[in-house]
Amino acid sequence: MVPPNDVVIIVDAHDVLFFPCKRDVVEDFHKLSVDILFGADYNAFPDNETAPYFPDSPRLKSHGPVQKYLNCGGVIGYAEDVLYYISRYFYQSGRSHDAFKDQRFWTDIFLSQVHKTGAYRGDEPTVGLDYDGKVFQMFRAVPVSDKGCWSMDLKTRAITAAELCPDLYDDEACILHGPGFSKKIFWFELLPRWHAANQTLLY
Repeated sequence: MVPPNDVVIIVDAHDVLFFPCKRDVVEDFHKLSVDILFGADYNAFPDNETAPYFPDSPRLKSHGPVQKYLNCGGVIGYAEDVLYYISRYFYQSGRSHDAFKDQRFWTDIFLSQVHKTGAYRGDEPTVGLDYDGKVFQMFRAVPVSDKGCWSMDLKTRAITAAELCPDLYDDEACILHGPGFSKKIFWFELLPRWHAANQTLLY
């Protein structure tokens, strides 16, 4: 039995990498003052109509995509609080065959807290997004060496080489998530090149 105040991490199984990381992700989580933290994504998947309801990211830039949407493929939180919502999720979803019901459930919880509407109850564990990538970073570029990276254009799906990686995050990746279509490029194109350039294996 996990003690209720212990911190737990739940991630997708097939498109997430844990990198050797000099930072303490649990300590970073504590600093964000929320009960449950999700990765912040570039897309409002699977319901793009929810996009206008998401608040702007504190990292909002004048160019390029901004990670401001909830992705439930990476979550860190206090065991008691995560279990509270998971129990509610199973109670509400029942025998639903919606392939994305977990993503829709967490999105509803987050947006109801932001706007204090719908499922909002006021005294429930708080849910936040990891805008700065302190715990979870969403794949868009993978360093292949200390001199460059391979990156993917989110619109064209084109892979390009660059001398410098895009300035997406201020910190090194600890947990890297390659959701959606990007996982195919992530695993079959970029990752082997990363291994070859760094002469290392991450399995």
